[in-house]
Amino acid sequence: MSKTLVSDQPRLLLTGATGYLGSHILRSWLSRNSTGVVYCPVRGENAPERLKNAVVVALRDAGEHVLADDLMQRVKVIHADILVKEQLEREVENSGISKYCYEVIHGAANLSFKEEDREAVIEANVSGTSNLLEVISRHKGVQAFNYVSTAYVAGTREGVIRETDSPATSFNNAYEESKSLAECLVRKAAAEMGVKSRVFRPSIIIGHTRTLLSSSSSGLYKVVEMLYRQGMARSTKGRLAVPYRMNANINLIPVDIVIDEMLEIMASGNDKSGMAYHLTNERPLSVEDVLFGVTPMTGITMECSRGVEKAGGRLERMLMNKGLSLYLPYLSQSQIFNRNNVRAMLGTVRQDSYWLDLVTLRRFVSVYLEDMMRRSGQEAHPDRVTAREVAVA
Repeated sequence: MSKTLVSDQPRLLLTGATGYLGSHILRSWLSRNSTGVVYCPVRGENAPERLKNAVVVALRDAGEHVLADDLMQRVKVIHADILVKEQLEREVENSGISKYCYEVIHGAANLSFKEEDREAVIEANVSGTSNLLEVISRHKGVQAFNYVSTAYVAGTREGVIRETDSPATSFNNAYEESKSLAECLVRKAAAEMGVKSRVFRPSIIIGHTRTLLSSSSSGLYKVVEMLYRQGMARSTKGRLAVPYRMNANINLIPVDIVIDEMLEIMASGNDKSGMAYHLTNERPLSVEDVLFGVTPMTGITMECSRGVEKAGGRLERMLMNKGLSLYLPYLSQSQIFNRNNVRAMLGTVRQDSYWLDLVTLRRFVSVYLEDMMRRSGQEAHPDRVTAREVAVA
């Protein structure tokens, strides 16, 4: 390590900080590192304002009574798009971070499942990762490159999915494929740089355990919102049958548990380079239970069908056209994410004392819908079943 490098305080280069997971990583990392400084590449206009707004929302989600302005004093915004390598290189250098020792958390990503977005997804998630790796490759102070991937790099595999499994060869969408490609890229580039790498693989992230709030509109919440808005448009209760596979499960994990495990693994620092970690729920819920217990709260009930018939009704066709079909693979797979690497690093984890059961999940969904209606000024769907009503049904 060059003697000219400064290591006076913890420093982090974080991409994706304006997103849901990224803003919570930023909030939590700054809380854990009271003198730490975070450098955040943010593209587009009004970057500081947009990043501050993301922090405000993350603090609300977490129920923390901290002023965003106080946290932002330890945040340096880098005005750059990771897809524009020359700009990224110039602005990262101008930020002065190359003078210091620091770690990287790369969380920026295109989350689209749409096939028509394949090219954009690959560009953002693979080329963007390549650009970042190339830019920091000349910095002698990089301590570790932490990549936020997804548990669903497992693709169409079923059964027990190990953190040490070789890359999948079949995927449900371009997002999964792009994350798998980027994982390989990270390991190879980090090894060439002589820098430790880690791959974090969260499953489907939901709100914060303290408040149940979530500003995310993807994953589970995307399906919930889609059903709810369609139910409002119809002003009537509907039922939707989806193909059912025995033992299908859905792996949902609160955002604060994901981040706690991620940052604790990083802080331990005694792991081998290139290791992957499943930041997933060790007790996933069955798809049948989730559909039975949660979807009536939207006004449209999704039910498991023992057959394999295609959607044929008007409601089914309408919802499929609106994008529900993109999420069906996650309602028809049986995947158990083994967490040997996480357990080896952390031993006891919060999941040992926190159980995401169906009743708790209903509360998450209820809070999300109430928050969504409050923000949009809407009234509740007349046929929407509340969490309490589902619980006693």
